[in-house]
This record gives sequence, structure tokens and C-alpha cells, in this order.
Amino acid sequence: MIYYRLTTVFGYLLMAVALIVLAGYLLLFIFVSGFFGHKLIFNTWAGCFIASIVLFQIRSLVVDNLTERISRHGQAATAQVLAMAHVGGRHMGKRAVADWRQLKVKVLPMPGISDGRETYIEQLFAPNAVAWLKEGATVPIKYDADLKLAMIDHTDAYSRLRPGLQFRWRRR
Repeated sequence: MIYYRLTTVFGYLLMAVALIVLAGYLLLFIFVSGFFGHKLIFNTWAGCFIASIVLFQIRSLVVDNLTERISRHGQAATAQVLAMAHVGGRHMGKRAVADWRQLKVKVLPMPGISDGRETYIEQLFAPNAVAWLKEGATVPIKYDADLKLAMIDHTDAYSRLRPGLQFRWRRR
């Protein structure tokens, strides 16, 4: 989780620096007569921008690694869906291939967790998952108590999490 947080913080920081340097570059380009670009300023902007994109790609790899860890080593449990929202999808032409859904679930008591714990899941689902994935439904999950992360364990749920609320700074 520390790698996820570090890449997120430094990615946003470098993106902000890149935007500030770009604004300075454009202001110099516009207001200074005869100035058609300074290579050092442009290279600084390009370097910050590219580094921030690389950090966001690393963040995605960290999320993929955590997803793999949960799917392989997570503890099987059940959870009740408290809320659900559609947050995007993947399409091939006009046909929907998969949908991103954000869920708020309550992990039902199991060994190691005496009380029901609420957690967020933002996961990729097959289009026909809407038949069984509804508010109030009880669903099988994989839960990692160390990471405090969960994912739906079903044939219509792909092993793919998305950076979102489940990775927020303060989790119970």
C-alpha cells in the first residue's frame, strides 16, 4: 500500500509542477518579445509530465499486483451489497464487454473479524452480472485482512480492481 500512496502523491505533485512550468513557459513565450522557447524550461515541463504519467502507470501496476494477491491469498467470505453505482465500461463497437461498478459492501462476520466491516470495491464485471449483483444481495468475496481490501469472487466478476475509494488514506 505504501507504493500505491507514494506513486499517487508524487504523480500528482509532478503533474502540478508540470502544469506550473508549462504555464510559465507559455507566459514567457507570449509576453517576452523574440522568445520562441527556452529548451531548459520546455525540457523541465516535458520531464515532469512524462514522469507523472510513468508514476500513474506504476500505480496501476501496484493495483494489479494487490488484486492478484487478494485473488490468490484472500480469505473467502461473504458480504452484503449496501450500495452500487455504474462508473464506466469497456466496449467493442456498440457491444458492452465489461462494466466498472463501485460497490459499498458490509463484510459479514468471519474468523478474524468479529463485527461486520464496511468496505468499498471498484471492480470490473461482465455485463450479465446485473442479474445477481443488486443492492441487498449477499455475494462471495475474497478479503485480505492485512490490506483491508476485498473483491467479489464470482465468475461474472473479473479479477481487476480500479484505483478508487478502496485505496483511500484512512481505512478501518
